[in-house]
Amino acid sequence: MFDGLTERARDVLFALAELSGPPPDGRFVNCADLLAHVFRVPVSAIPSLEDALHARYPPPPWSRIPTREDIDALAARALASFRLEEATVDPLLAPADDLYAAIVEMTLPHRTALPLLQGSGHLGTADEDPPADCLYTEVRLAPRATRLLDLDRRGARLPLAFVTGSPPPGIPPFAVASVARACLDLLADPRAEVDLGAPVVPSGSAALSSSSARAFATTGRAEIVLEGAAELSPSGELFVRALPWRESKAAWICALGEAMRRDEVPAIADVWDLTRDDDPPLARIRIDVAPGASPERALATIEERLVRRRAVELRVLVDEREVVLAPRDALLLFVDWRAHQLGSRARLGAELEALAAPAGA
Repeated sequence: MFDGLTERARDVLFALAELSGPPPDGRFVNCADLLAHVFRVPVSAIPSLEDALHARYPPPPWSRIPTREDIDALAARALASFRLEEATVDPLLAPADDLYAAIVEMTLPHRTALPLLQGSGHLGTADEDPPADCLYTEVRLAPRATRLLDLDRRGARLPLAFVTGSPPPGIPPFAVASVARACLDLLADPRAEVDLGAPVVPSGSAALSSSSARAFATTGRAEIVLEGAAELSPSGELFVRALPWRESKAAWICALGEAMRRDEVPAIADVWDLTRDDDPPLARIRIDVAPGASPERALATIEERLVRRRAVELRVLVDEREVVLAPRDALLLFVDWRAHQLGSRARLGAELEALAAPAGA
C-alpha cells in the first residue's frame, strides 16, 4: 500500500458519502460512529486514552468525598506507572487516534488548504485547543469533496498529503492541478522532472528559496518560509489579517505581549484579538500603536514577527515503513501503484487530465 493513513482517510470520505449523503444537505455523523464504521467494529470498541487509564487504574472506593488533592494524587500515581504499551493493549487505540486526528485535520480551514469535511462540535481552534472526544463531535462531507470522490470512484486519485498538507514536520499543501500535472508527466516519462509550483497554504503565504526548492526536489527535505499578513487601514489602524500557516494565534499573541512587557517592541502599545469564530483561516488582531510612534514602524515590527522558517520533509509509508522521499520518487511510486490497481495506465492518464484542468486547482 502506498500510504496507509491516506487510504484510511479516503475510507472516511467514502463512509461519510454512504452514511450522511452528498453535500451540502448531508447530515452530520458522529465521529465515534464514523470510526466504528471504518474499522467495522461496534462503537463501544472505539477506545480512548482516558478509557485505557480508567481500565488499568480504577479510582479506589472513597470513604469520604474526595478532595482536589486526592484526585490529583491518584492521577499522578496512575500516570507515573502508566506505560505506552498498556495504552495500546487494545489494537484499535493507536489507529483510531491517528484516524481521528486525520478527520480533525480535514475539517479545519486554518490547517489544510483543502478542507474536505465540515465539523460540528469542538474540533479544535486556531489557538490550538485540542478537539473534544470523538463521542462528542460530528462531521459531514464538504461540497468540495464531491468532485474528488466522484473522480475517485472512476479511478483518479491523488496522494492526499500533497493537496491537503500533512502534520508537522510534514509538507505544506500544493495545488491539485499542479500535483495532477506532475503525475501526468511521470506517467508519460518516469524520468521527467517534477515541478509542483509554490505551496498553497490557507493562511498567509509559503515559499521555498531556490536552494530549498532544489533540496526538496532531490531529498524531500527543505526549509520553508511561512509569512502572515498585516496592514494599515486608511485611518492608521494596524491589523494582523493572517498568521503563518499552523501558527497558534494564542501563542503568537502571548509572545507579542511578553515582548511588550520586556520593552522589545516600543512601537506597540497593546494587542486585541477581535477574531470571530467564522473568521479562520483569517485572523483579525488589532495592534495599538504606541503614542508618538510611527504606524509604519509598528507595521514593520509586526511583519518581522509574522515570518517563520520551518523544516519540512515528505514522509511516505512504503510497505508499512515510513521513509522520506523526494517528490518525484513519491509521486512515481503513487503513479505505478495506482496504474497497477486500475490495470490501465491510459485510464489513469485520462482521469488525471480531469484533475489537472484549471477547475481542479
